[in-house]
Amino acid sequence: PCAGVYCNNGTCEQTSSGFTCICFSGFAGDLCTVDIDDCVGANCNNGFCIDGVNSFSCECQSGFAGYYCDVNNDDCVGVTCRERGSLLGDDDLFLKMTEVISLKSNNGECVDGIADFQCSCYAGFSGQFCEDDIDECRGIDCNDGTCIDLVNGFECECPTGFIGEFCETNQDDCLGVLCENGGICEDLVGSFTCSCSPGFTGTLCEEDINDCTIDSCENSGICVNLNGPGYLCECTENFTGDNCSEQVNFCRSRAQECLNGAECFPVLGGITCACPPAFSGEFCENTNYCYDEPCGDNGFCSNVPNGEAGFICNCSPGYVGRNCEIRITTRSTTSSTTTQASF
Repeated sequence: PCAGVYCNNGTCEQTSSGFTCICFSGFAGDLCTVDIDDCVGANCNNGFCIDGVNSFSCECQSGFAGYYCDVNNDDCVGVTCRERGSLLGDDDLFLKMTEVISLKSNNGECVDGIADFQCSCYAGFSGQFCEDDIDECRGIDCNDGTCIDLVNGFECECPTGFIGEFCETNQDDCLGVLCENGGICEDLVGSFTCSCSPGFTGTLCEEDINDCTIDSCENSGICVNLNGPGYLCECTENFTGDNCSEQVNFCRSRAQECLNGAECFPVLGGITCACPPAFSGEFCENTNYCYDEPCGDNGFCSNVPNGEAGFICNCSPGYVGRNCEIRITTRSTTSSTTTQASF
């Protein structure tokens, strides 16, 4: 009975009533002419089913994979959210996704989508691939300083003498500075100066100014510089005063040396005594007994020698007496006589 029978996709078997076609897997029908639709009941999820012979396959939509298209492709594979290298073109998405060898440090994280991805940028970066470092210096005023752009921040590089986030504070350069000898520190921009007390100089007022000059002390006096303003003159014994310009008045201490009411006058290195008329000597210690001319006009007066009290009248010829007050007459005309009277 199978003679002349063609079972197409199967084999013929003789039966008691005739024949039957035994179909290959995936086929059905009396003569095995019907291709069984294996997609019936098949779930390709994110794709569509393609019927095969005793099988099926799922053709997945873009972004999905797996036998049943149930796997979301990781579109971040091969993508790094980082600065683009020099080989990457701004408009070449394929290169952006694949030329990872030319990419630099990570600036964000890739977030997988459906047949797509998105770069979630770290703070301080922007752009499709987080390739743009956001300029945080935009709109920042560092006064006289320089703004340095950082990642998600900035820093003001201040000029010497200024501090603060925006270089707005003049740094106190006097901190830790000790101006010596009563000096006062004055803060400047990037430095300081010490305003010194009189008599001192130097960066920290540490130097004592030598106030002595060649003309400071007169009359061979010696100048001694003082610690601070001023000087002291060490005068020789005959001079005094701030500059040794005054002669020492020895009469202040030696006036008593002038005797008998004599007046003391200072001289260089000592004194001189101005004696009253009746006295003489360096200190007026000698009495001048001839002061009132006791011998008158008739004799010559001299003091008694050896410091004894009294006077001697050497009378002119023709006079005698203690004061040569007696006139005498002699008859001799051939000679004259001088008489000495001592009392």
